Amino acid sequence: MQAGRGVVLHGPDPREIYPAVSWPELVKTLHEEMAYIEEHLHLYSYADYSVLNLCRVMYSFEALDVVISKRAAAEWARDTLPEWSDLIAAAKASYSGNATRSDEHLLGAEVTRFFRFAQSRIRRSSGRR
Repeated sequence: MQAGRGVVLHGPDPREIYPAVSWPELVKTLHEEMAYIEEHLHLYSYADYSVLNLCRVMYSFEALDVVISKRAAAEWARDTLPEWSDLIAAAKASYSGNATRSDEHLLGAEVTRFFRFAQSRIRRSSGRR
């Protein structure tokens, strides 16, 4: 029953059993995710996942909502960050197994720069709270 999405068919309401996670706990987890991404940026096969997950983490900090898929967050990022739309499109193509050599090259060349951009944007988002 994450984020109120579910129907109780039998038994107690899950919100009575599992307390809501606080925003500071979620922030800690999002920062741990950023550290994990940074550790794996050098892995070529991880670039697409990194870009899509960075979109999700940026969205989470800006919307104060962690319940979003990587695909939906990529659509948000494409609309919000048009300067990165080619990289995001390449990540989506790669993630679904349809990357061209051009997509692969772009991912390899830009994933670290996108990570640094995401770090900066997240710091700005966090500073507004």
